[in-house]
Amino acid sequence: MTLSEQYTLKFIALLLIFAIGVGGGFAAFGAQQSERREIIFAQGSAFAAGIFLGAGLIHLLPDGIEALTSSFGNMNFPLGFFIATLGFLVVVYIEMVYLAGRHDISESNDELAVTAYALVAILSIHSLLAGAALGTENTLLGSLVIFLAIAAHKAAAGFALVVEFQRSEFARARSIRLLLLFASMTPLGILLGVGLDHLLEESHGRLFEGIFDCLAAGTFLYIAIIEIIGKEFTAETASGLKFMTLCAGLGMMAFIALFV
Repeated sequence: MTLSEQYTLKFIALLLIFAIGVGGGFAAFGAQQSERREIIFAQGSAFAAGIFLGAGLIHLLPDGIEALTSSFGNMNFPLGFFIATLGFLVVVYIEMVYLAGRHDISESNDELAVTAYALVAILSIHSLLAGAALGTENTLLGSLVIFLAIAAHKAAAGFALVVEFQRSEFARARSIRLLLLFASMTPLGILLGVGLDHLLEESHGRLFEGIFDCLAAGTFLYIAIIEIIGKEFTAETASGLKFMTLCAGLGMMAFIALFV
């Protein structure tokens, strides 16, 4: 794949991913009018959790470890897993230490608002990292894998984000602004990755690709386990159906891995 073809592909991916993220959020706005909106929100969140788990464990983490291995060779130290864990801990710090320590969450509405803003920050960080992983990828197959992983979860992430806005009773205008901010982070990450890849030698570019993949995988796992599964399954309503929806999202990402 020539350099111009890489840039063309990534520009198209940038536009598509932005549109997918915004579309997922507006789908949640539409679902708000339904009498079954809470069930729709819960099932959409559970499906998103499965997507996040599959994207992190099936796609990004193995690809990141492969890229790091090509840069350093076989090592006794589990560098890829270590970097993924750091990605997980970064968002733990942001939500549970930094953000929580700067807000009074004594009232339930305040607590919901903090959760919504934290989710924006967390989703934006991992969107930036995932976009950078795509931006540093140099092969057509590798770019397609990362694009499909991002695209498959982007709508679900936008949906889950707007669900939190609705539950926090945010004004529609504020919700749209935050949704657009979230949707723009992956394109920004792609531009960052392309810039880094252009400036660095091929070996260093492969190294940064592995780092971004593993960091993104860790943030995906946090969102799936802490932000969605931990909260959705605390409520006992339709737990069996939510679990099946969760497995469906995970299965979809595994199915994609068979072909790309």
